[in-house]
Amino acid sequence: MQNPLRLVRVCAPLVLAMFLAAPFAQAQIVSIQNPTSCGPSSQCLNGNPYGLSGILNGSTTLTIPPNGTPGWLVTNNTGSTITTITLVYSGSLASNAQMNCQANGAFAGGNWTCTVNGFPNGTNKPGSGPITITWTAAPGQGIASGATFDLNTASFAAAGQDTGTLSGPTSTPEPRALTLLLAGLVLGGVGFAFRRRLGFGAKSA
Repeated sequence: MQNPLRLVRVCAPLVLAMFLAAPFAQAQIVSIQNPTSCGPSSQCLNGNPYGLSGILNGSTTLTIPPNGTPGWLVTNNTGSTITTITLVYSGSLASNAQMNCQANGAFAGGNWTCTVNGFPNGTNKPGSGPITITWTAAPGQGIASGATFDLNTASFAAAGQDTGTLSGPTSTPEPRALTLLLAGLVLGGVGFAFRRRLGFGAKSA
């Protein structure tokens, strides 16, 4: 029978080596939180906060450079109180990455919640985007028109593998709508050909 202590001494280094060799999961974080001011940690556009309307409609793109964790000062210039914010991350992530969303500061404590691809707080999404991040306000909460907030990132630093952009979702026709459109075009073409064959479209002499 082998000495248990000897067995532990032999196996322990092997287990430790396997543990150190295994890739650690990294949480790339995108959060909304209390507003600060234009500066190194909160980027502005020409000295002014970024307009939320431009971000949401996709005309303004926020860039996350390799090994960078930028933040942006954003103002609600939509003209109404905002109770939901949806952004899409497009780019690349490390193979062991896990995208995570947060609502901090005045947005925390259940005032706002967030999902990543429909999953609360975060979901594994290695490789490339797009990844949809949505923040939703609780009843009675919201970002008033003209109010500012910070949109921040953290932990986007995996040897340059984490890099991409944040912007509003681009609208694309739903498959059902495309099917109906194609069906209408086909039926319209058939009807036109049938009418022409019967001479309904011919001009009178």
